[in-house]
Amino acid sequence: MCLFDSCVETYTRYLESKKYSTKVTRKTVRSEAFEIFSGTAFNDKEEAQDFANRINREHSMEGHAYIFREKGSHHISLGGFPDLNRANGVRDALNERYAGEVFFTIRLTTLPYKLRSVSAGSYATRREADKHLRRLRSLDSRFKGAFIVTKK
Repeated sequence: MCLFDSCVETYTRYLESKKYSTKVTRKTVRSEAFEIFSGTAFNDKEEAQDFANRINREHSMEGHAYIFREKGSHHISLGGFPDLNRANGVRDALNERYAGEVFFTIRLTTLPYKLRSVSAGSYATRREADKHLRRLRSLDSRFKGAFIVTKK
């Protein structure tokens, strides 16, 4: 499953270079997560974007900051974290680094994730599919988690 376009492109290009036909399937799933966002509201969109860009330059290990509009003002989000301890750590680091400028908080939210799966080939028998799966796994370690999908 791929979340980012670069993932889809990488696997698709690689599989096609090995003469496999490919198919990309889209799926949206929802997941509860702890969202880190600025309790500080920005009235000016550019100011909020500048601050988000600053976070991305200075604090990029904690995720990618982006702005969103809520109740007439702009806020900065670092997205959702499935683990509360990790979310608390990121929030605390942000509040320490940007103390007096922006205050960050956490809320439980349901986030949509647009996933895409990249499928390779179509096989008449399970045996043939197993053979190609073993070949892909031997060619590239990124296919270690690959699996066979059967049509219903």
